[in-house]
Amino acid sequence: MGGKVMETLGRKPLYKPKYPVQALEKALQTIEILAHQESDQGLGISELNEMLDLGKSTIHRLLDTLVAYEYVEKLDDNKYRLGWRM
Repeated sequence: MGGKVMETLGRKPLYKPKYPVQALEKALQTIEILAHQESDQGLGISELNEMLDLGKSTIHRLLDTLVAYEYVEKLDDNKYRLGWRM
């Protein structure tokens, strides 16, 4: 899940955690992808779905939580980019 995307971005964990928290890994992968966007136009859920190989409902819930904590910003056209906390 998303591992090949992270390798493509040149990012991987220092080591494989003994007891990984999957929800946190998914959220961090989402943040990494948004951080590597060259424009401020953001990405939609469908685009993130293709990149992360996660269900759209999972991505929506992750983004909703990240928006609530201001790590991600939701744009008027329903796209997402990093928020001011990042």
